[in-house]
Amino acid sequence: ILICFILKIGFLQAQSPIKIIQDGKVGYINQKGEMVIPPVFLNGYDFSDGLAAVRKDGLYGFIDEKGKWIIESQYDYAYNFI
Repeated sequence: ILICFILKIGFLQAQSPIKIIQDGKVGYINQKGEMVIPPVFLNGYDFSDGLAAVRKDGLYGFIDEKGKWIIESQYDYAYNFI
């Protein structure tokens, strides 16, 4: 059971967009290297539980894997979503 759980976690993480930094801004690409979320954020973290903390206009919020704001930027600081 433990091995199945570990493999499932690895599979789910492998499907999440990958953070990139381009011209000092954070964006995300898929496993094929295609841009899925353009680099418009001042800072951003890896995806966790389907969301990523990103900073725009001086505040942090959370986006989904398509770049849609799920929790609008309103926090001075944020980290991985749990």
